[in-house]
Amino acid sequence: MKAPSEHTAVSSFHPNSQSQSVKILDGLLTLYKRPNSKAWWCGCYNKRVHLRASTKTADLDEAKRIAQRWYFDTQVRISQGFAPTTSSRSFSHAADTALTQYGLDAEQGKRSKRYVRELGITFRTLCSLIGKIETAKVNQAVWSTVKQALLQRKPLTERTLHQYKNAILVVLRQAELRGELKEMPRFARESTGATADTPRTWFDADDYKALKLALRRNVAKHKKEKTRWIEAAEELRDYVLFISNTGLRVGEARNVRFCDVEITQEKYEQYNKMAEVLQIRDIKGKRGAYGQCKSYFGCVNSFKNCIARHGLTLDNYRSNDALIFKAYHRDAFRELLKSIKLYKTNERPPRKRDLMSLRHTYICFRLLNGVPVWDVANNCRTSVQMIENHYAKHLSVLQSRSINKSKYELADK
Repeated sequence: MKAPSEHTAVSSFHPNSQSQSVKILDGLLTLYKRPNSKAWWCGCYNKRVHLRASTKTADLDEAKRIAQRWYFDTQVRISQGFAPTTSSRSFSHAADTALTQYGLDAEQGKRSKRYVRELGITFRTLCSLIGKIETAKVNQAVWSTVKQALLQRKPLTERTLHQYKNAILVVLRQAELRGELKEMPRFARESTGATADTPRTWFDADDYKALKLALRRNVAKHKKEKTRWIEAAEELRDYVLFISNTGLRVGEARNVRFCDVEITQEKYEQYNKMAEVLQIRDIKGKRGAYGQCKSYFGCVNSFKNCIARHGLTLDNYRSNDALIFKAYHRDAFRELLKSIKLYKTNERPPRKRDLMSLRHTYICFRLLNGVPVWDVANNCRTSVQMIENHYAKHLSVLQSRSINKSKYELADK
């Protein structure tokens, strides 16, 4: 038995006088054949919206069997909240409109262009599942069905599912702002695998030492083999040292410009001498907020390397508004971690490390060196509660021991 093609929704449809039509199921379902068409079509109404599908057969008896099966399948989908609607009221239309607005925000610097691009990819997946249903009908029941459909395609983590759910909420919030949705539906809170008691992944002293050694060897390898990735390997090294010595978020580090950074002198208590640090201003952080921070002592040379790569000098770099880093090194960093077996922690279950683990390393090292929690939170533009929940109390066991604090140095020696 052939399955009918995917149904479409139009505001109204009436087969013209020259069409053949047959009503079945007490008039609830109509079969009709247009002039010059070989196949029978079937159609029914749902709240004044005409739903239709091709049976893909010219045999009337077979068309009736296919049409009845399509009708009952359609009724089940409608009862689950998947009732098709007109294109102007559909989830697909609302998603396209929301993405357009986010694109305009990105052009004005209000949002990340990368985030908008990835949001568009997520929207395409969602629209393939619920694109034709009415935006106002999207609720917890619809999300539960979408979740099951996604999991049937391939295994997904709770965090990935949360991203899909968040994308749905983006569409609904934008529709509410435009006045197309009277009230936001309520969604049940679901676990994403992270709680207030979840420690962040970081590199301890030995891991960090191994990471720096691997970065230097990676640069040496590309130089020896004379590959086209020499500059990328050098920037990856400087990128890692820059984040782990400033505590910047990955997105913040990507947005830092040369004109935002000033090289200053500060006393290096560990060695009782003056040393250079970076004073970074106008850091574009989360939700469009701006802040500032001061680096530790181990990334000034990395910053000077960036100056040289851009053809600038210490005298003129502050007049340049170019971004310090040319690329986003997520994939290269992941492959490097895998090569030295630091991609996952030794915990049970193991957790993955990524570029954000460098920020976490900065925070943990500062705490282990006795820096007050408030100072760490202030420099990282976050709350004391966040530091205490995700870092401080998980380091309490270490802090209670006799620690060789020189081990927890970020400086690149």
